[in-house]
Amino acid sequence: MPWIIAGARKHHQETAIGIVNLLLGWTALGWLFALIWSLTAVNRDLRQNGKVPCPHCAELIQPAAKVCRFCGRDIYQATAPKQHAEPRRPRSLATPSKRALAKDLGIEKHGDYWMWNGERYPTVDVALKYAQAANKGAAK
Repeated sequence: MPWIIAGARKHHQETAIGIVNLLLGWTALGWLFALIWSLTAVNRDLRQNGKVPCPHCAELIQPAAKVCRFCGRDIYQATAPKQHAEPRRPRSLATPSKRALAKDLGIEKHGDYWMWNGERYPTVDVALKYAQAANKGAAK
């Protein structure tokens, strides 16, 4: 009886319970021990043998599977987005007219940033905005 219960519950130690029941089941203590053991919690992870459930039909499949062999649907593996070495800076198009205006206002390009009055700006548009605002304030 304990062996049958363990099999019906798909106990992860079904074989060991069966051996105990077979060898010691003729004694009341051995049979009771096997019965209690067969009713303990089942570790489902050990019964899966390294397999994972399909996200569509929940059948057990290999972790590296591309297609489920039961339902035939594609399995998409979650991949982490690529991390950039440094955060991406906003980009703006430094057209020739913007470059000429920046030169007239004293804005200079240094590598991947723009400088005006000792301040760094990520794009020419931002540098132009501050320089023009300062010029309007000075003109009043």
